[in-house]
Parts: sequence; structure tokens; C-alpha cells
Amino acid sequence: MNPASIRKTLTFSNIQKNILFFTSAALLISNIILAAFVISSKEKIIIIPPSITEEFSVSGSDFSDSYIEQMTIFFSDLLLDLTPDNIKYKSEILLKYVDSDSYHSLSEYYKAETEKYKKYKLSTKFDVQNIEITKNGAIIKGVMSSIFEDNYKKQQEACYKIEYKKGAIFQIKSFGKIDEKD
Repeated sequence: MNPASIRKTLTFSNIQKNILFFTSAALLISNIILAAFVISSKEKIIIIPPSITEEFSVSGSDFSDSYIEQMTIFFSDLLLDLTPDNIKYKSEILLKYVDSDSYHSLSEYYKAETEKYKKYKLSTKFDVQNIEITKNGAIIKGVMSSIFEDNYKKQQEACYKIEYKKGAIFQIKSFGKIDEKD
């Protein structure tokens, strides 16, 4: 073998090795920069509630008032528009949105309501008239219509408060009837 040819081949191999090394180093540095950018950027996630009537936005743990209002309408249906036939189904859906600390109290609420609805063959319909967004949730005002087994109908104004836990996931913290003066 010709020593000049071997030297030429080794020089060419060293050049290729250096090019490969610097290319790999540049790709590694660009991946690190990209990872740092992705981690530090605040991404805006769009969450679509079951029925959309307004524009809304969610950024981190900041939820727009219109999103809170839409979710409150959805949750009020699951909590207040009940019949003996749909209460179990609606409770299963709602309990997926409940904070773990409040899960027991809301599952107990549904157990008590299930007994009451089946005993009296009760059906209720809540017509939302106003939703007031608060710091931790919403106050829902409207008319509760109740129909009992013997076709006795009752309508009354009612006011409910729902509190949310706002973090990475929007969850129900508490729910209950309140006095309108509160």
C-alpha cells in the first residue's frame, strides 16, 4: 500500500469525524435550547365544555368568566335537573369533575337525593335565571320546578353556590343551596 494514499484516507476520515462531531454537538445544543423554550413557555390550552355559547380562554390556572359560566350551567344540569331514572347516570358524570377532598360529600349528596327521588318519584328541573361569578366559583339563581308522583307540582325561587378548585384541572370543590341574602 502506498503511504501517501493511506495518509490521504486518514486525513479524509479525520475530517469526516470532525464534521460528524460538530454536527452532533450543534444538534445537541439546539435540542437543549428547544427543551428549555418548551418548558419555560406558557402554553394556552383550549378546553371545550359540553355546550358552547360564548368564547372563553384558559391559561394555566386562569379560567375566563365565560368558561366558568358555561361549566356552571353544565354542572347545574347534572346537579339539579334530576329524575329517578337519570340520577345515577348524572352522578357518575359529575363525580368525574369533583376534587378528591370533596368526592365523599358529593357522592353522599347523590345517595341522599337518589333515595328521595325514588321514594317520592320526584322529578326536578332548574331554570337558570342568573349566574354570578365569584372569586372561587359561582352563585346560581333560578326557579326550581318539582313534580311528585301524584302530579303535585311545586315551583320556587332557589339559589345555589358552587365552588371550584382551579388548578391544572377545573374541579368542583363544594355545592349547596344558600339563602339569597348570602
